[in-house]
Amino acid sequence: MAKSTSVPQKPVAQPLPKEKSNSGFKMPGVRLLCLILAIVAFCTYANTFNNSYVLDDLMVVPENGIVQKGFSGIPTLLSTPYMKGYSNMPNDNYRPLSLITLAIETQIFDVNPHNNHVVNVLLFCCCVVALFMFLYHFFNKQKIGVAFAAALLFAVHPIHTEVVANIKSRDELLCFLFGFLSLYLFVKHSRSGALWQLLAGAACYLLSLLSKESSIAFLVVVPGIFLLYHNADRKRSWSIIGATTVVAIGFLAIRYSILKANHADDNSFMHFIDNQLLNAPLSSRLATALLVLGNYIKLMIVPAPLICSYAFNSIPVVTFGNVWALLSLATYIGLFGFAIYRLTKNRKDPFAFGILFWIVTLGIVSNIFILIGALMAERFVFFASVGFCLIVALLLELWINKAKEQEIFSSGKLWLVLVPVVAVLAVMSVNRNTDWKDNMTLFLADIQKTPNNARLNYYVGNEMSTNYANSASDANMKKQIIGESIPYLQKAVEVYPHYTDAHTSLGTAFFNLANYDSAEVHHKAALVDEPKNVLALNGLAGIYFMKQNFAAARDILVRDVAINPRNTSIVYNLGLCYLNMRQFDSAIVIYRQVLAIDPRHKESLKSMAQVFGLLNQPDSARKYEGMVR
Repeated sequence: MAKSTSVPQKPVAQPLPKEKSNSGFKMPGVRLLCLILAIVAFCTYANTFNNSYVLDDLMVVPENGIVQKGFSGIPTLLSTPYMKGYSNMPNDNYRPLSLITLAIETQIFDVNPHNNHVVNVLLFCCCVVALFMFLYHFFNKQKIGVAFAAALLFAVHPIHTEVVANIKSRDELLCFLFGFLSLYLFVKHSRSGALWQLLAGAACYLLSLLSKESSIAFLVVVPGIFLLYHNADRKRSWSIIGATTVVAIGFLAIRYSILKANHADDNSFMHFIDNQLLNAPLSSRLATALLVLGNYIKLMIVPAPLICSYAFNSIPVVTFGNVWALLSLATYIGLFGFAIYRLTKNRKDPFAFGILFWIVTLGIVSNIFILIGALMAERFVFFASVGFCLIVALLLELWINKAKEQEIFSSGKLWLVLVPVVAVLAVMSVNRNTDWKDNMTLFLADIQKTPNNARLNYYVGNEMSTNYANSASDANMKKQIIGESIPYLQKAVEVYPHYTDAHTSLGTAFFNLANYDSAEVHHKAALVDEPKNVLALNGLAGIYFMKQNFAAARDILVRDVAINPRNTSIVYNLGLCYLNMRQFDSAIVIYRQVLAIDPRHKESLKSMAQVFGLLNQPDSARKYEGMVR
């Protein structure tokens, strides 16, 4: 019998049976979910578009000389410290990318807070989508409902209002966006092995660091992800860890060289009023830092009250005898121990990831390991809040208790909880955005929540005595506004007697009310702690000038000119003192110094003509009179 020559047929792979759904619910697509998240984030912050520049926005846009140059300022931004363009303010930060984006916007739109706010909101929308895409792929596309819920909570949580509504916090937005894009690309690379994903992820991580140093925490986060959660290919995992490390080292080297070259590698910009742990004993520093870490958990659960500045004396310096500091310590020890325990049971436990992400990213701004510029700020939780939102989403999934994660979308229990929570948080965020309308609105809203905050009392008093008073319709109204500002400024120096800015503003306010004796007291108080305080020196010289004590005014201005030799107003005022003292030769020398800086300085030209007239030298007098014309 002949053998059969037919080729055996390969078995046809049968499709896996589709998961049945009791409700017939169809899973929404990833793109649709990204669009929904972007729309929610956009709507939550759209009411910031007409807000003005607030707080330190002035330092990065309208009063930043380098940013004002637009495209031509970009090379300088890349080679100088963060605040170089704002009065050469000392700082030890290097964050060029956020300033570059603002320089580009200034070049295209000129100085316009509306456009800056629109860009901030669009960047936040991108942050929310990037977070969702990372979580979606982090969970191997198996927990899309958890990823969506976490990103949705992140999009509407009121603790983020400071970052989105404050133009200066562009650095936070860009750091977050590029940071999570890098994590997303790294996760993709761990599966596919595509070289471009590894290189693109490394490039995004560099851009994140160039925006702000916060993502340096990824030196811990990345190994945790790719040694525990995405470790199927060890070679790829180590490639990702190596790329992250190389980028971080490269950034730190660039940062160090630029700060060193600009003599900005110190912490002289830090002030006690912003971080009262500067001079605190180690035990108090740790206890207070733990108290603040507990406050962050509280604000994530109940986001109120929110304050734009937690400066002295909003948060007391405490010891380990404080029950709240001890409770915070116990909470964090418990969370860390719980995360480690879960990892021993399941090396890919999502709850452990959420807890450890919170602890690691918050740790670098906790003031436990290194002191930073502020004791507490809502922007410090921008990264860490991802961990909190993820834990809440995972708890919702656990509560719904479905066999398949995607069915979380079809559960009425999910929407019964998530919709009202998101709605309440969104409304709170929208309302908080209105506080950020302008400086006065923000300061008056927040001073009610922390009346003993020295910084906020100064902010209110200074804003009233300057911008509000200068916009008054008549002289009497201006004096009334200045008078109303004084109690706030006095409260600031009562809370913090060494507050030089508040003393200086008080001196100026009293000077404008012609109360020269009180003005002198406060300007002198400012100079005790800050001998080179230019505003206090100018104010004191002005007081002596009004009292016709020209010799005393001269002595002050000589000190001032030594600090600011190219400030034409200060140098001119010194010449004016010599003129009133009838020391004409000295006056001529000083006015010539002014004209060497600015040959068209009208006041100096007029004064030169006056001096030569008093010296009976009509030809020289006419010469300078002609130059005025």
